[in-house]
Amino acid sequence: MTSRTRVVVATLWILSLFAVEQLTRAQGDPMTLQQPVLYTGSDIGVRVTQPKGGGSNLATIVVRVAGRWQEVEIRPANSR
Repeated sequence: MTSRTRVVVATLWILSLFAVEQLTRAQGDPMTLQQPVLYTGSDIGVRVTQPKGGGSNLATIVVRVAGRWQEVEIRPANSR
């Protein structure tokens, strides 16, 4: 293989790497949540959402009451 052929092959290979990088970047961020995700057991679960302004994901504890998922508020126990 001549040196000119090697340069052409190397150049085409580098261009193909840039093309693949652009294609994968166009797919979007797979870690961005578009809608809430619900991880559940039979009657208790966690709803994971992402705030509108971005940032870290938020988790809310939910329980099933009469077939619908309801958010739970957790308070510290009253001291006596």
